[in-house]
Amino acid sequence: MSMSNVYDDCNVAIHDYYADNDSQFPLTQLGVTEDYNLNPAALIGVDTTYFSDQFLKDLSLDHIYSTNFESIYRVDDDNFFQLHAIRCGYNLTGDSLSVMNKQKIYFLGEVDSVLNVLNNDFYFLKESGRNYENRLELISNICSSFSKSARDLIPVCTNILQSKVVPTIIKSIFDSVVVDNHCVREMTYPEMEQLFVHFVSTLEKLVIQRVMRCWDNFCYENKGFLSSISVVDYSNPFALEFDYNGVAVFGVTHPAAFMYNFGECISLMAGTKIGNIVSDFIVKCSDTLKNMCSYKCSDICKYSSDSYADIREFRNKLDKLIKGVFDREIIDSSLKYNLSDFLSKLIIWNNQNMGIEVIEKVRLSTVESIVDYAYNSLSSFIREDLYDIVSVYYLKILEGSKYTPKWVVDLGSIEHRWGIKLHPRDSHGISSIRRKYSSKSKVIIRNKMLKMLKEKYEFSDGTTISMSKWSDIVKKLFPIIREAVNNLIDDERLEISKILSNVRIIENTEIFDDHYSGTREATSWEKDSVFHTASKNIDIQTRELSRKLWVGLLKKLKSSEHEECVDLNDDVDSAVEDNGSLVPALLDKSKLPVVTSVLASAGYLPLDSKINYKIISKWGLNIYPDDEKLILFIRRKFSGLIRSSFCKLFSDMLELGAVLPSGKELQVCSWGIVSRELSDVAIKSVESIVEDQYTDLEIILSRFRIVDIDVSNNSSCTVRAITDDEKSMVMIRAKKFISKSLICSARMSWLFVVNNKSNSVGVHPRLKGKNIKLRSAAPISGIKLRYSDNYDISKSSNEFLSEASSIIRDKFSGMLKNKYKFSDGTTIGRFSWNKLYPKLIPIAKEEINNIFEDEIKKLEGIISESRVLVDYVNYCIVDRELTDEEKSYVFRDVIKRLNEDLRRLFSVSWRDITSYGSYHVDAAYFSKDVVDKPSASSIDEINFGEEYAENRDYNPKINLYYEDNCLILKIRDKFMREKVDAVRNKFIEMLTNKYTFDDNTVIDKLPWKQLSKKLLIVARDEVSAIEKKERVAINNILLRSRVIDFRDDGYANAVRDITSEERSSFLISIMKRISRISRCAFRKAWDSLISSQ
Repeated sequence: MSMSNVYDDCNVAIHDYYADNDSQFPLTQLGVTEDYNLNPAALIGVDTTYFSDQFLKDLSLDHIYSTNFESIYRVDDDNFFQLHAIRCGYNLTGDSLSVMNKQKIYFLGEVDSVLNVLNNDFYFLKESGRNYENRLELISNICSSFSKSARDLIPVCTNILQSKVVPTIIKSIFDSVVVDNHCVREMTYPEMEQLFVHFVSTLEKLVIQRVMRCWDNFCYENKGFLSSISVVDYSNPFALEFDYNGVAVFGVTHPAAFMYNFGECISLMAGTKIGNIVSDFIVKCSDTLKNMCSYKCSDICKYSSDSYADIREFRNKLDKLIKGVFDREIIDSSLKYNLSDFLSKLIIWNNQNMGIEVIEKVRLSTVESIVDYAYNSLSSFIREDLYDIVSVYYLKILEGSKYTPKWVVDLGSIEHRWGIKLHPRDSHGISSIRRKYSSKSKVIIRNKMLKMLKEKYEFSDGTTISMSKWSDIVKKLFPIIREAVNNLIDDERLEISKILSNVRIIENTEIFDDHYSGTREATSWEKDSVFHTASKNIDIQTRELSRKLWVGLLKKLKSSEHEECVDLNDDVDSAVEDNGSLVPALLDKSKLPVVTSVLASAGYLPLDSKINYKIISKWGLNIYPDDEKLILFIRRKFSGLIRSSFCKLFSDMLELGAVLPSGKELQVCSWGIVSRELSDVAIKSVESIVEDQYTDLEIILSRFRIVDIDVSNNSSCTVRAITDDEKSMVMIRAKKFISKSLICSARMSWLFVVNNKSNSVGVHPRLKGKNIKLRSAAPISGIKLRYSDNYDISKSSNEFLSEASSIIRDKFSGMLKNKYKFSDGTTIGRFSWNKLYPKLIPIAKEEINNIFEDEIKKLEGIISESRVLVDYVNYCIVDRELTDEEKSYVFRDVIKRLNEDLRRLFSVSWRDITSYGSYHVDAAYFSKDVVDKPSASSIDEINFGEEYAENRDYNPKINLYYEDNCLILKIRDKFMREKVDAVRNKFIEMLTNKYTFDDNTVIDKLPWKQLSKKLLIVARDEVSAIEKKERVAINNILLRSRVIDFRDDGYANAVRDITSEERSSFLISIMKRISRISRCAFRKAWDSLISSQ
């Protein structure tokens, strides 16, 4: 079509389009003085006054929610939105117009799906049980019922529009260019906003059109009855309901293109633009703040005479630093001016006519609201990062080491802790979050304990809380404590997940520079692994923290009983340390006085007025508490290195099948079997590390302080330097502790290595539970590579399979959805893998060909640097480089195994996609028009032949509707939870009361195999009533279920109601399967119960 013809058609349409009556237009444009407050800069080359009048009319709620649809009668035309552009003096490009039309089609499909209930489920005349003698009352109730249903569904459609369509349209418009006088130019913002508002308001009006179409269908289907009611005009049910009942038509306050934000109702596009401006500003401020914080901390570490006090003072003033930088950047970046200029171009929706002075005030208040929002966002975004920076430098000061700008990290300890070589900054970030929330949890837990003791809390079993041992009360008390801190734990996990979104892994330690060199982004599997470990640590530490607080609380309460009655209301919060803050400032160790006498009551030292017997019993001296922490810090630092060394040693010995001094070959076994011989070997291998640890301890001990309490005057104490004899005594005890910890570290390292060996190395997460194991940990081509080389090959293969899995699943899903046709003319269907794999495998391989070639190159690089194990002499690995021939053998074997894994991955992906629950059923499938010709792509059958191959009772010919299957699964899940809870409670009751079985044996914590026959009888009796309810619920669903019959080619042939025979057979089969699953669930409940007690 020529451009002139397009203009002619558009001019005719525009004339019809702008022929509506006047209405109220509650729109304002900030800073504009025209009658309708519309910025003329957006209307270059057009009749501004004429367009502004009509534009405001189109955006009025009266127009959008009007039942007069003449203005959008050509909306199905692909050039409909081009009319608006031409009226504005420019033309949209084909790409922009295509995106808008695709989103329009997608949205209308979703709307039809939502409104389908008005077509199929609105049977007022059938559902009504009353006989209406008054026809006016009857038509009033019909309109009221329809209007209520429509008012409930229209917000659902609006939500789809705002959440799924609007973001895509906003991005498309921001990226769009237009054609103006045969030249390509960018759109001005007013043009963008007017186009956006026009598009959204048009779709919003189409929702009302679709609703009225449903009403017309209803009237047509019941025209015989409704024609007898001629006294009223029932063409508009909403107007009729308003006349009779006075109910507002839709109750909408503003169009869907607008939202209330920053105190005003602005367009969603404007909100996105403001968000981008604020986000860029926050990132700029954050970079500035981080640099300033690092420079300041560096200067304190280098040049401050009292670095402890100065860095604590700087930390307390971080909020002032944030505010100062924010205010300076506001001025330097002219943010307020830019926002004010931007707001002058916006369309503001309001229900009042505003003068120029009021408009200016609104603009200023909106700017201030945005600036406040930017500051609050920056403060919450950057505060923890700044605290982490300060904490890093503070730890350097605490170590007493000379300042160095590089990170002092123990990569071996990090790898042992997380199972992967996590970047030190990320590891520290997770740890800082744990410390922060541990401090908050400590306050909540202690307050909860004190409150329960004060109120004499009564547990569910009727017993009252008392000052009992932790082991006696933990089972009752800890669940209550866990619930009290549950919200904190959820927040902590959320913060950890945010850190993990950008976490990095160290690949090459030789080029690692503490920043990005030698690192890569973590895979999804690695992020999940770290998150799982962190979550497990949270639970363990919460339980341990609760134990320590309970024990400490009991000691304090019992020690005070002989002096005075303790008031549990006193200083509950102050009784807990603020572990989230930095450790109190220490005395300058470089200028330690020989003797310093102070009053403990003066609060100068963080000491109790009594002697610390715990420290004395451990070290033989009353060491200054903060000094003792330095010993623990050194031990923790070197213990990581030792465990890392042990893990590597044990892995290498297992790889080579090392021979122990007794002549036995080392194999995977329990620690007790090899502990005597392996401990000596392990300790000997870390002698150099232990010596370095002793050296560091001697350096720290020389600066220790001893606290002497004056027995005669309990309120004063003396702080002095440690003597040489005292230092030797502490050193002897420290060496004993280290020697004992070496045995423990060796045992833990052995268990860690054995567990990793037991699990198949390289099992891809998507293949877990699919009986697929990658064999990359086994010797390749008879050549024993180093453990690290095998691990690198396996890890690389896993990463490739993860990426390939996502691509293949998307490809297979798209082929099914689009009814892909093979080269032989056949169409894809939901057939078994054995039938289709000759056709699918070539397509899948072609789809991943590019990443497969990249993986081959990556594996070639790994294999070229690999080394082969030769011998194991004096507990040391002997290896050599691979020859070219060996490299060829290894590479060929690796590629062969990778191809086998790919074939299994293709098979698993296909089965997952074609099995139950993989697709969403199109709502159009359920309409009456397609019952005789259902689409196979919109049906989700249960493939009993594959999914439930072990269940011979299922009838593979029965294919229920997707909706019916979902309802049955929900019912099963609901009743399964009830049954498991009931059985678990019954088991607990039986164990508590020492239940006696019919054979006079008493229940005990024995394995399930020994008690299963007896316990199953009890469990069945306990859940019999629940199973009866479950059977009735499933039967009720089956009574109204529908069955899909398929042809031999895999496509649906017809849809029909389920027969009574099929329903009976299906119900029996389901209940048999439920019975088998229940037995498994009861076993797991018993195993979990006896393992936790």
